[in-house]
Amino acid sequence: MGIYQIKKTVNPQIKRLENLLELSAQNWPSKTALEEEGRSINYEKLNKVSNLIARALKESFGESQFRAAIYYPKSIESVAILFGILKAGGTYIPLDYEAPESRNLFIIKDCAVSVIFTTSDKCPSLKKSLSGSIQDLNIDGLNQVSLLPIQTNPIQPDGLAYMLYTSGSTGKPKGVMFSHSNALHFVNWCSNQFFPDENSVFSSHASFHFDLSILDLYLSIKHGSKLILISSKESKNPLALSHLIETKKITHWYSTPTILKLMVNYGKIERHDHSSLKYVLFAGEVFPVNPLKKLTLLWSTARFFNLYGPTETNVCTYYEVKLPVDVNRIEPFPIGKICEGLKSKTITTFEGKPELYISGPNVSQGYWNNEGLNKSSFENSEGVNWYKTGDLVDQDLEGNYIYLGRKDRMVKKNGFRVELDEIENTINSNQQIIDVAVIGKINSDFECRIIAFIQINDEEGNILELKKYCLENMPHYMTPDVFVILENIPKTSTDKTDYQKLHHLNEF
Repeated sequence: MGIYQIKKTVNPQIKRLENLLELSAQNWPSKTALEEEGRSINYEKLNKVSNLIARALKESFGESQFRAAIYYPKSIESVAILFGILKAGGTYIPLDYEAPESRNLFIIKDCAVSVIFTTSDKCPSLKKSLSGSIQDLNIDGLNQVSLLPIQTNPIQPDGLAYMLYTSGSTGKPKGVMFSHSNALHFVNWCSNQFFPDENSVFSSHASFHFDLSILDLYLSIKHGSKLILISSKESKNPLALSHLIETKKITHWYSTPTILKLMVNYGKIERHDHSSLKYVLFAGEVFPVNPLKKLTLLWSTARFFNLYGPTETNVCTYYEVKLPVDVNRIEPFPIGKICEGLKSKTITTFEGKPELYISGPNVSQGYWNNEGLNKSSFENSEGVNWYKTGDLVDQDLEGNYIYLGRKDRMVKKNGFRVELDEIENTINSNQQIIDVAVIGKINSDFECRIIAFIQINDEEGNILELKKYCLENMPHYMTPDVFVILENIPKTSTDKTDYQKLHHLNEF
């Protein structure tokens, strides 16, 4: 595919992500920037509060680059913290507030953060686990407003902005690094595709540790739009989401298909006025056609876009669903064509099927402190750095990519990327396990079910205890849906787990 030029002018004042907030605070100071249950903050105050945080950080770290973890629920505070870190020249690492603490502790230690922003209830156990290696930073209340602008002169105008940790095949999460220019190129593409303005209202459904959140957060801030922060509790309640779209008059919605299917089935959409919706974006997994058909009829004012891209590239292909959807269509829609400014190619390396490679300014800086994985996941060809997505694709007659599946042992569960080997390694660490093999199977609704086949010690075996163990040591979306006890895990002739045989066990 050829490289495309973005036609609209990019604002030369915007060199770093925090510039998006600073310019919107100048242009729309009194407009609401963020809104959550019972609270809101305008652009001027959000900018000033982030200045307060940045000043405290600069007093501690000066001009040196640093990494800061955000171990905080999605909130007005967490957004202010995020921008404060960026203004001080730091790199932020958003943590999953609901994940097991052991996982977050690994991330904190892996990327050697200098400061952690967290809630008071998390502090005691963190201090105990980290043995004083993390600095305390006292910021007396985010309601205080600094009247003076923070002077930001970072060493690198395009330094590392944030790191997102995803599931890793070694059993440990891996940090994907993004520069300011990586994110800004993506945000500029979104501006030209989804046409937001200061009257737009965005949903913020994804948690900040999930890559879908990048679009909501920075695109809304860039254009002086309002961002509705959806709490973790609300995000799983289809009735609450239907009510929220109506009352907040959301114009731009972005989530995984799983959430949209929940709203179709249980959100009583037909009882609500959702005519404010202009753009419905979905990504992270395949959207089965039947619920999508229903949704397009219920939300007739909106345009629908299927967005595709691994964490390492953010969105790199897109497809606008042609309406009305053919009533006889049964196959999922394509993932579409390459985004402007990026390049794609396919390399036939796996059972005769082509793997998708992506290059361009969206592509991340690689993995934190993992040279081996960087070498195996990226390829430099004639001076161009290509990311190997691991996704197998085909193309239709119109040149749209069609997603065929994974070449490795990674699956998507409710939009989250999950390494099945990480689940195996976690389950294997339980005392009652003799052997384990984990697979992902797609059902007729194109939903991924994670199945763990286990060989257990008869004297100690207890499935309920094992489920509890998984929930304590893995995020909920990684916990297997089904546990199957086998006398022996099938092996190949080379004494490796025979995953093909497990996939052909029809009863599952």
